[in-house]
Amino acid sequence: MTQGALATVRHARVSDMDAAQLVLWRIERLQAAIDRLDEGNLNSFGRRMGWADGSYVGQMLRGARAISEKFILKFEDVTGMVGWFDPDASVAEDGMEFQLRLELMQRDVPAHVLQTVLDLVKGFPVRRKSA
Repeated sequence: MTQGALATVRHARVSDMDAAQLVLWRIERLQAAIDRLDEGNLNSFGRRMGWADGSYVGQMLRGARAISEKFILKFEDVTGMVGWFDPDASVAEDGMEFQLRLELMQRDVPAHVLQTVLDLVKGFPVRRKSA
């Protein structure tokens, strides 16, 4: 499977958004990732991604450069935050899935193992409290 095909499969649900919504949503998610990983420091985040500083990141945040599928794949590989740009990712950052993701990210867990664990968790129904 080519990288482009993988990106399409991995992020297929974003097609429900129109182009403008997708751009704004990705910018919000990128800013949230920078805040979480590097306390909002663009230079630190840029270096984490393999660049000299945060100027390229700043351009993405301002909308001057696209937050492309290629960038998202690189982001997931570098940070281990697989699924961060998935549409469901911003729904429940205080939920069990998010806490599990953070816990596993603090360990040396390969991205594919992290995704398998999260897929397993998603397969179990949520317990409903009886009234």
